[in-house]
Amino acid sequence: MLTVIPIFCRCLGWFPVWLLLLSLAPPAAMLPAMGILLGGSLLSTFCGRLLWLRFPYKKQLAFRLSKLLMLIIAALCAGGCMLTGAGPAISILLAAATCIGTNRRLNAAPDQIFTVNSYATFLTAMVIVSILLAAAHLPAHGNLVLGTAGIISAFYFLLRNQFMLRRFIARRSNTDADVPQDIRRGNLMLVTGVIVLIAAAFLFRTQLVSLLTWLHHGLQQIVYAFFRFLFHIAERLEGDPAGVVEEVIEEEPALAPPVPGKTNPLWLLLWIPVIAVAYKIWREFLSDWVYDIRMLLLDFIARLRKSDQEGEIRRSESADFYDTETNVAREKSDRSKQRTWRRDLRRWQSMPDGREKFYAGYRLLLEAPGWQEHPPLGTDTVREIREKWAAYYTPKEALDAVTADFHADRYAERGLPPEAIADLDKALRCIRNNYHA
Repeated sequence: MLTVIPIFCRCLGWFPVWLLLLSLAPPAAMLPAMGILLGGSLLSTFCGRLLWLRFPYKKQLAFRLSKLLMLIIAALCAGGCMLTGAGPAISILLAAATCIGTNRRLNAAPDQIFTVNSYATFLTAMVIVSILLAAAHLPAHGNLVLGTAGIISAFYFLLRNQFMLRRFIARRSNTDADVPQDIRRGNLMLVTGVIVLIAAAFLFRTQLVSLLTWLHHGLQQIVYAFFRFLFHIAERLEGDPAGVVEEVIEEEPALAPPVPGKTNPLWLLLWIPVIAVAYKIWREFLSDWVYDIRMLLLDFIARLRKSDQEGEIRRSESADFYDTETNVAREKSDRSKQRTWRRDLRRWQSMPDGREKFYAGYRLLLEAPGWQEHPPLGTDTVREIREKWAAYYTPKEALDAVTADFHADRYAERGLPPEAIADLDKALRCIRNNYHA
């Protein structure tokens, strides 16, 4: 399938050319002509590749047979296009361009049959042809164009995913190993599910927009009803001021000014959810953005200072002597260290399970802000680190399972236990929760 799908994409990638030329022959039946061209190009390409694979050491014979077969199929495609109503010139041009274009490099590797350049060329040609048809006031066939672009895009991203997965597996092996069946199946289900979800959202976009509009109005009604309920409760609790009689004057229907000192303090309760939401947004989002912007500005200023220092050093090289000044970076605050460590922890949790994730997590454990007064040293062994934790911090057994897993893989050479990642994740969460990391 990793060879059939790229060949299909290569043949269908000539759709913009078909659309442009067939639009110049209005009597031609659009879909039958495109079906003939697609079927002929697929037949020619598959037969040509089979010949190259059948005669790998007889390249001249494979070349001649594939070209002869291509000419025969191109002639049949031209005749079929003429039967659909296209003119002879356009039919011959379409058949020749399609068959010649799809029969290039038939002996290439599967990942080189339909490359990223081919996909980019297809999308560019699709946009240009659509603009030309709109400028010439010809039918643009929007549904057909979008459907073809969606099919090729889905197949292309599926191919890129599978080829990238094969490269990752090949890195782990000295031979050209195949992708394990469970990994391939799970990856295919994930990618296919995403593609099907996007396709469903596109096909049922009208119903989806209606549903979102209905949800929007429903949420507005719920919020309106909630605040109206709060206003009603506040008015009931406020009551009418005793001894005050309001006279309604029909000639001047102006509102009376509010009585000072009679405002119900329960209205202040409405600020509680607003303050809570604002604090949550500031704590989770804006603080990270401010920190990142601050780091970028500090890095930019450091680069400017570095360039100035290099210029000073070059100007002073001809002098008898010059001083060397060392700039020491300012130590980060505890809050910055905790924020950076939490961000690294979230990135670590998103990594795939394996030995790399375990040892990356153990390094993250050693850098945790939970080590307050007795941090681990570079010369400490894993058991010494566990003993140091048990002596000064709680809970004392937080690193027992992680240390046993580390010892089993690194020293006993029995490999990581299945629960190693879970033990390490539990220890990191314990440090984060108990020491406000």
